[in-house]
Amino acid sequence: MPHFEEYQAPYPEDLIIEVPAQYRYPEVDSIPNGITPMGQIDTEGKLYQGTAAGQAPWWIIIASWPIIGFPGLVFLGFSLAQIVHTFEQLIEGDISRHVFAATATVWLLPTLLALAIVCIPARGTLAKLRRSFT
Repeated sequence: MPHFEEYQAPYPEDLIIEVPAQYRYPEVDSIPNGITPMGQIDTEGKLYQGTAAGQAPWWIIIASWPIIGFPGLVFLGFSLAQIVHTFEQLIEGDISRHVFAATATVWLLPTLLALAIVCIPARGTLAKLRRSFT
């Protein structure tokens, strides 16, 4: 075994330093836990997103109409009827413009919410039909 005094360091041009490339971990889309509140929100979001994109099977698309679509249509019709009724009262002179503006503004948010709810099964049905005919 050579002694420390006999050891000769290699020349600088003989040295090779290897630096490994930075490893990128694949992004794993974890399955949400439906028991926790945030997991339940994530699960419902993925369900609605898949349904609206037409990726769900036909039985889910068809079942989404009575569960999501028809109640949304009923609420949409009710809120639009309230706005039309208020507009009729404005035309008849029973209420002022300010009361009409306030009432219509109050009913605008539920109308938009009901329209967004109805869009989920409608988009899913149209996307599924487009996929099946192309």
